[in-house]
Amino acid sequence: MLSDFSSEDKIIISNLQNRDQLFQVLEKQWIEIQNGIDYSYVLIQKSIFQLNEIKKIVKSLFENSNFNWKIHYHINETKSHIEIFSFLNHNEYYLNNLKNDYNYYLNSLSNNLYIKESISSEINSIENQCFSAPRFISYQNNSIVSNVMSISYDRDLFESKIDVNSYNFFESVHPAYAYQMLRIYDFLYKNNINASHFIDIGAGPGAALQMLIELLPSYSKIDVIEPSPTAFGYLKERFKNNSFINPIQKGFFDYHPDEPCKLAISVGSSHHFNTYFLFQHARKILSKDGYLIISDEFISPFSNRRERTKNIISHHISYIFDLIKLGNQNNEFVSSCNDDEYELLRVSHSVYPRIKLEILAGNIENAEKMCRDLLERISIIVDNNLNISNSFLSYYRLSFLELQALVAGIDYDVECKTYVENLIKMAESQGFSLEHHEKIYTTTSGGNFNSGTHLVCFKKI
Repeated sequence: MLSDFSSEDKIIISNLQNRDQLFQVLEKQWIEIQNGIDYSYVLIQKSIFQLNEIKKIVKSLFENSNFNWKIHYHINETKSHIEIFSFLNHNEYYLNNLKNDYNYYLNSLSNNLYIKESISSEINSIENQCFSAPRFISYQNNSIVSNVMSISYDRDLFESKIDVNSYNFFESVHPAYAYQMLRIYDFLYKNNINASHFIDIGAGPGAALQMLIELLPSYSKIDVIEPSPTAFGYLKERFKNNSFINPIQKGFFDYHPDEPCKLAISVGSSHHFNTYFLFQHARKILSKDGYLIISDEFISPFSNRRERTKNIISHHISYIFDLIKLGNQNNEFVSSCNDDEYELLRVSHSVYPRIKLEILAGNIENAEKMCRDLLERISIIVDNNLNISNSFLSYYRLSFLELQALVAGIDYDVECKTYVENLIKMAESQGFSLEHHEKIYTTTSGGNFNSGTHLVCFKKI
């Protein structure tokens, strides 16, 4: 029988005997979530069904309808019970946007382009609720990393907190990572902005830049600024045969071009800067009416450290959940895993949904402690190993990178995220006007300025 909510907000099914019993519970819970409740946690203590059968039952409820549930769910098995976590789907229209832009801009392009393969894989993963990593994760990056890893670099503060090597391998499966490059191109194209010569601020290993130049009809010179020794190694290797790419290993504030430039682009790097100084220096190097385009992750508004901690955890854990939920229907891949990989899967499916539940319930301190403990635990499992037995594991490795960024963000250590409205205020105070803003991907409920991946385009005035 179904009990009332316990003190931990659990719905307990003590003995599941038939499909309809589970249908009735989940349907009620999902309607409540669509109408405003933050989450549902159903715990099945005993059942005549095995885990795979329960997955099929839940999937049939989710899919066999003339309507779409605005829900994400996750099923996990422990030694004593089966649990079903359910949360709101914040990106109901994301797939349609992704497909429309893919058909408009990419459909006729070569299939071996990084950006086309990445977005095609993301469409497939969302549409079919399956792991669909780009092929280049397992073969093209290997040739790059083999050359870069043969060179030793001194690790700086950034690299002591963030695993740059893993980012080179796994960031392409990040939700909206490739799509943000398509949205940047859309802004350039529709506003007739000349991108033949521009500055890339904090390019990292260079995958995002590679996706952008695959879309550009032509370009003559791109100054690529990257201070991280390891990231710069990947950058040089990636573009070693491209004479139009000019890699520069220095911090952005130390970069002084010979003449002002009309365009500067920052993808995923603005939150590693003193953002106020970023606008001041960008204004110095841009010509009159020059554009500064920022695509990055932003959290929801906050006014104190506790709110910021809550918003950072909510933001990153949403990305993580959107990655690992793809494992709901898939068990066949587990047989290919080694012991460490299997433990990574088990821990990920067990702990990440609980962190999301804790933060939605307002238990910020519990959620933070769980994040720190999990970071330590997975660090031992992963142990800086870049080899994976199957490309689907890139989703779990990226989840670990998100966890690294989450903890660094709480500590305000190399991760200094702000919120979009504050970014716009800082830009306007430094002589920029807002030309365009769009939220590309959503990580929490709320309006257009809440957390997620945003594209924000400014003009120097």
